[in-house]
Amino acid sequence: MGKKSTKKSGKTSGKKSRKMTARAGETGGQTAEAMERFALRLRAQIGEEAFAAFLRTRDEEPLRGIRANTGKITPEALMPFLPFDRDEVPWCPEGFYVPEGITPSALPAYQAGLFYIQEPSAMLPAALLPVKEGDAVLDLCAAPGGKSVALAAKAGEKGFLVSNDISAARARALVKNLEMEGFTNFCVTAEAPARLRAAFGRVFDAVLVDAPCSGEGMFRRDPALKKSWAARGPEDYSPLQLEILLEAEKMLKPGGYLLYSTCTFSEEEDEQVIGRFLAACPRMEIVSVPRAEGFAPGMGEGFADCVRIWPHIARGEGHFAALMRSRAGQDSGISGTGTVQENAAAGEIPVITGDPDAQRRRLAPGADAFFSLIGAPRFKRLFPRIYEEKVLLVGRQLPGELRYLRTGLLAGTEMDGRFVPSAALARALRKEEYACSVDLEPDDPAVIRYLRGETLTADHIGDRAAHVPAGAWALVCMGGYPLGWALAVDGTLRNKYPAAWRMV
Repeated sequence: MGKKSTKKSGKTSGKKSRKMTARAGETGGQTAEAMERFALRLRAQIGEEAFAAFLRTRDEEPLRGIRANTGKITPEALMPFLPFDRDEVPWCPEGFYVPEGITPSALPAYQAGLFYIQEPSAMLPAALLPVKEGDAVLDLCAAPGGKSVALAAKAGEKGFLVSNDISAARARALVKNLEMEGFTNFCVTAEAPARLRAAFGRVFDAVLVDAPCSGEGMFRRDPALKKSWAARGPEDYSPLQLEILLEAEKMLKPGGYLLYSTCTFSEEEDEQVIGRFLAACPRMEIVSVPRAEGFAPGMGEGFADCVRIWPHIARGEGHFAALMRSRAGQDSGISGTGTVQENAAAGEIPVITGDPDAQRRRLAPGADAFFSLIGAPRFKRLFPRIYEEKVLLVGRQLPGELRYLRTGLLAGTEMDGRFVPSAALARALRKEEYACSVDLEPDDPAVIRYLRGETLTADHIGDRAAHVPAGAWALVCMGGYPLGWALAVDGTLRNKYPAAWRMV
């Protein structure tokens, strides 16, 4: 019986294996055929000489980059934390190319949220979108978060960012990245653009649409995208891109800026989408941007002020961007129906008003005692809100009918009258704002010990934690920048750095 069963199983396995091989061959053939169509179209689009230059870039190593988190540090101040010289990305002054042999995620400065790892051409959209201190900004297709981090820094503590991705799974990456970089001025949603428009209306000074696309500009960086392109090409994406843009425009204030970007070379997804959008929204106009080394103009009449990045011209992967502005004085109506509109001054996301200190006094005694150690006026403007055990600090009144993954800064959790501060709060603080900070030199071996999750004893840190009372939470910093929390017990600092963030 067992012998017969084994033989049958082998036959079944062989059949499955042959079918899988056949399918793989069929898929590979379809991908190769699709890439031939792509090459023919691109050759016709840019000409023989440029196409030959483009082909020479296919076997080159993709460029890597990091961007200084200007919400925490200037590019100049970041340099001493980096083991390489400054090689600036032309279109992003706070962005640097990373040389071969360097692993940015292994640097303590990354763990401190001082920079974000980002492909150089992906820095383009947030760099081109004009955002000033105090602006309300929407990043409509935001995952994984690099653009949102840059926009939150631009808007500043007085501004506000709504970071959205329609996929809740992808939106969770937004939460992690914004918290890891230390921001307080944001919320994260996982909604379709139409639902955001219905809830908010025209409240945003700037909107970024880094649209889903066929990904042609990333073939060198991620060859798996070629298979995706074979299954779903430009003609599948362009209707969706236009739909997203039309919803985005309905959330833009008169005089506000809308930036559309993709990582594809296809005119069908780039200039043609913009052309159809402008025809549908005559109040919108393309505006010029400062030109940088490596920029090529958009293709076709009327699109010269758009930006294209080609890998054979610039030091980056393929990208397209068009900056547009809503003419002031036109269509200033508010179309939102959510509670944010019922309480807003015309076209604004309202700031919560009242007495934050009175709200904090209603927290459990452990939380109230902890917050008394924070001497930061900017935190005094944020109101505690308790959701089950979680304590969030919020500053804006938001529509209640949306799917939120985060509505404010997760400050920590209350358990049995005891407060456990969050890693997000540690990153949002500055060393001088918390009474029990322990600062380590950047080259101190104790920094790596802490980032690996180890307990720090007097043998590691000497008497630098002597001022921290027993049982108190210590804010462990590196070179003046917070890393995370540790609990002071018997002269040691018990490590509370999140396991998911630890260095290995």
